[in-house]
Amino acid sequence: AHTIESIACLRQALTELFPHQRLLLVLGMAADKKVADIIATLAPIAHEVIVTRFSSPRAYDPQHLAALLQSHGLPVTIIPDPTAALALARQRATPADLICVTGSLLLLGELKARLQGLPLEF
Repeated sequence: AHTIESIACLRQALTELFPHQRLLLVLGMAADKKVADIIATLAPIAHEVIVTRFSSPRAYDPQHLAALLQSHGLPVTIIPDPTAALALARQRATPADLICVTGSLLLLGELKARLQGLPLEF
């Protein structure tokens, strides 16, 4: 999810399908999105956030993203490398927890390529 509308749908799906799971977010966003609105929508359901950055000049600064999340009372860790961010989420999660990578299709594409050992094409 990368728009306020898709984030609202994601929030609804996560709360309906996984109502009792602890939610760890791996989050990286583009600077041209409604970042504050998206954070306000996700913050109430998240338990922990790992902020990362995808390889694009459009990526939102992880420090600024972390500050917005912390203003909602969330524990935040900044891990600039997306693969390392996902690895940390997996390390911190218990079998009952839910990990959700969201915020940008560019982030998901980069993670998929890296996990499959493919070169980045953007």
